[in-house]
Amino acid sequence: MNGFTYDESSIKTKARDFLKSKGMILQEDPADAAVRIAGEMKESVLSGAPHFAMLRSHIIPRLEGLYEGPVLAVDIGGTHTRFAKAVPGPALTFEEMRTIPTPGLEHPVTVDGFFDEIAKVCALYDCERAGVSFSFMAHIGHDLDAEIVDFSKELAISGAPGRMVARGINEALARLGRSPMDIAVINDSCAAFLGCEERGRLPDVSFILGTGYNNCYCEPALDGMLMNTESGAYGGIPQGEIDLEADMTSANRGLFAAEKMVSGGYLGGLIYTAAKSAAREGLFSSEYAKRLNSCPPFTTRQISEFLEQENTHPSPDEHPQTDAIAPEKGPDRLLFKSICLLLIERAADVSAILTAACAIRSRQGESKNDQDRPVIIAAEGSTYFGMPALRERFDHTLADIIKKTLGTGCTVTPSKSAVLKGTALAAMMKRQTAEQTR
Repeated sequence: MNGFTYDESSIKTKARDFLKSKGMILQEDPADAAVRIAGEMKESVLSGAPHFAMLRSHIIPRLEGLYEGPVLAVDIGGTHTRFAKAVPGPALTFEEMRTIPTPGLEHPVTVDGFFDEIAKVCALYDCERAGVSFSFMAHIGHDLDAEIVDFSKELAISGAPGRMVARGINEALARLGRSPMDIAVINDSCAAFLGCEERGRLPDVSFILGTGYNNCYCEPALDGMLMNTESGAYGGIPQGEIDLEADMTSANRGLFAAEKMVSGGYLGGLIYTAAKSAAREGLFSSEYAKRLNSCPPFTTRQISEFLEQENTHPSPDEHPQTDAIAPEKGPDRLLFKSICLLLIERAADVSAILTAACAIRSRQGESKNDQDRPVIIAAEGSTYFGMPALRERFDHTLADIIKKTLGTGCTVTPSKSAVLKGTALAAMMKRQTAEQTR
């Protein structure tokens, strides 16, 4: 097998050397990268420099005097769309939970078809107000409606750019003979931020690392307005040859560079492309190279299951689906595992760098006394929580960057289900927001 032995150290080195030769290993120090990116974020906010999309939420978080009444919370994600009635009280409670596959995931739809599917479920609720978490790039206006830039995460939805989210849902409700709703649209990273409110304390930064990737923080130059960074679209971290090769099969080729390095919608396919590249260069046995050529692209779930199997060492018969993507044993399996882990480590580092950049930027408007308090990060997303290797590396890299750049500690707070809570709060804040941001 081209000089390979069963020595694990040499195989790990071989995997790293291969990925480094393809430009797939980060060269910039993570702390330096985070400081650089925080500067680019500032330029984008103050002068419109095109480093980041930096889309304004038009919500300045105020937790007092919220609208008292039930609202519908709708979380439109890259895989599923969730619906629930949020009922205020000592704490928000959620009733009548429903989930559907996000329209455009299972088969192509027009944007009107997309709105029709969302409205059909909205019509089942007796709420006059709604919050809609929209996890795609959109420009949100003072009225908290959102103009769609485009869909990502491999959804096939035609005619979307330029359409308004709240208006589109209300037009679809009208087609059903239903009255319009008073809708506030918020990005999912901003919803996760609001949803992590605890005893009146909000986090410093939120991130969502699931099918896609994004961050949110309060921008000091805009009186603390929630800022949707659209970090997944950031292109300032160099891509490698394998990134570019994998991108050729994407439905949104050339876009969302960072998201394609880190998120669950792309990580399995990226590892598949890397494995095939290694096979072409003779790093795998001819037997496994043949298997790869007959395999469809891997999913991130398959990679997660393979790594879980490696950690628990069950009988191969217990997880036959993972054996379909990985070599059965020996140096091939070690090399495959090493490639997986190195690309997962890069995904963790890139997402930690972008999250830390938001923390650095959010602290630039504070006094030294305020800056000494620990940074609180709200975490959401199936990829972050579903891949222990990624989560452990992310937490370590983030804490190291925060310590080096801000001189303080860092706490990552799970915010599972926070998106629904934050979406409901956005709907309840709509009246006060209209006055604050005019």
